[in-house]
Amino acid sequence: MKKQEIIQGLILQDLKHNQLIIGLGKMGLEGSEMHNLRILEMVSKLMKVPKALQEEWTNAYMLCMEESVNYQITNRGESLKHLAEVSFIKLKSIVEKRH
Repeated sequence: MKKQEIIQGLILQDLKHNQLIIGLGKMGLEGSEMHNLRILEMVSKLMKVPKALQEEWTNAYMLCMEESVNYQITNRGESLKHLAEVSFIKLKSIVEKRH
């Protein structure tokens, strides 16, 4: 498995997790602070985000996560696969600005 596939898989899982957390919030249950998987941090390390770009990159990552609520909830997150791919491309473009 390529590094890009691993990163996209992590993003996909975080998108799916985000759908769950937002759904819990809509039902009046708190989940965002208690159930943080810290995937953002893992993806950031794998993508070697420079400190100078960390804030911009994190904001872009969080915007991608917010988009997950606009997609149908499925067992394996199939509906989110394209969003994970697009998110990776956006995040990668931020990192590549530095080079």
